[in-house]
Amino acid sequence: MVHTGTSDPGDWVSVLASYLGASGPALRLLISLLMGYPFALIHRALLYKSNPNLQHVFFILAGSFIGYFNYGSSLLHAYVCILVHFVTVKVTRGSRLGTALVFIFQMGYLLTEYYMTETAMYDIKWTIPHCVLTLRLVGQGFDLYDGTKDPDTLSSEQKITAIRTVPTLLESAGHVFYPGSFMIGPQFPISRYNSFVKCTLFPGNAPDSIGPGVKRLLIGLLYVSIFQVGTLVVNNDYVTSPQYQALPFWLRLLVVGLYGKVMLYKYVSCWIVSEGACILGGISYNGNDSKGISRWDGCENINVSVFERAYKFSHLISSFNKCTNHWVAINVYKRLKFVGSRHVSQGAALLFLAVWHGLHSGYYMCFFMEFLVMNMEKELDKIVSKNAKIQAWHSHPIGFWLDVIILKLLVTVFFGYCTLPFGLLKFNKWWLVYKDLYFIGSIIFGLWPLYSPIVKKLLLPKRESVAVPVVVAEANGVK
Repeated sequence: MVHTGTSDPGDWVSVLASYLGASGPALRLLISLLMGYPFALIHRALLYKSNPNLQHVFFILAGSFIGYFNYGSSLLHAYVCILVHFVTVKVTRGSRLGTALVFIFQMGYLLTEYYMTETAMYDIKWTIPHCVLTLRLVGQGFDLYDGTKDPDTLSSEQKITAIRTVPTLLESAGHVFYPGSFMIGPQFPISRYNSFVKCTLFPGNAPDSIGPGVKRLLIGLLYVSIFQVGTLVVNNDYVTSPQYQALPFWLRLLVVGLYGKVMLYKYVSCWIVSEGACILGGISYNGNDSKGISRWDGCENINVSVFERAYKFSHLISSFNKCTNHWVAINVYKRLKFVGSRHVSQGAALLFLAVWHGLHSGYYMCFFMEFLVMNMEKELDKIVSKNAKIQAWHSHPIGFWLDVIILKLLVTVFFGYCTLPFGLLKFNKWWLVYKDLYFIGSIIFGLWPLYSPIVKKLLLPKRESVAVPVVVAEANGVK
């Protein structure tokens, strides 16, 4: 049976999904993520330390099985892009032209897919793993390009990820189809994948990662449950309904904050489940800590502790979708360093993320709001850090925790405001809700350049050259 990402009444997954009150494609995706665990166990038991080519073939077959289980013959798109990529890098061998061709073809193919298949809703279809594949292959191109440079000209990160030989077709495809991350990530460079396959990432026998992997799985399933219950309370239909519009303004703001939190849990739950499979397999190994205990955060896509305790937008951004954000920072933001403008690099990185997600206007508004929010927060932090009275208040335990409570409430509400278009996607939907909220977030963050001089005049000391030590929040237990 061929699956296209839509519910089929005669399909056992659809029947089970109907019984559980979930959508067929969503349940199928979750089952696919869970498949990463038995495949990881099979690899640990039978193939760890075996011939690398044998491992590549196993990962390709396992990932292909998962892909076909979800999207049937649409899996052919992955094979086409991998083959074109291999021929391109084999001929151009890491040249600047070859890297550009890889980027243009893979991104162009993805955008064509979006144009041909996008609907008015968020669809769970074959473009989801394909957008992961796109970053994998483009990343391989960049890493090969870095491998042609003088090592002394590379950054510390590029020295780790650079590759000096063209990956074989099996290496490239195995990296893409690795079953623990094929569907939704996490992203990791081919250098990590090859180190794992060649058993240089984790020396010795198969890593003792069963406990950490299962623990991550249980946390992920907990978030799946929270998301499932949360969508019963607040969802796309509710925030665009007359019932929502009839709420008092302050309650509409709180509901949007809750909506943003619940919507993000959809991604958080999937990332944690997927990460658990990567931990179980061992590819997440990230060295040992100061006590000699193995660290399994090499493929961590969400730092749950920081995410849940966040009281600044920067906390949320740094803890959320970490692997993809790191990929973009390395391959987009830092590669535009020659432009000489942090704002241009940041804007280009966020625009790339929006394009990579799709063509819906909601993606572009969401990342535009992130651009406005992050720049305002950075500037405001600098101003506040120079105000002795605010710093003294913040250094006191009572003042600190009052600040945290207030800031957390504001961040929750306005992060929901910023991510609302990402969930609603279509202009007529998110614009309607923004209008119900009187565009309050857009005004506060968008007009910051106009009223920031007033804030500086009120809060900055008369002589800005006198620096006041910044009180670090970590001292109070929050990173």
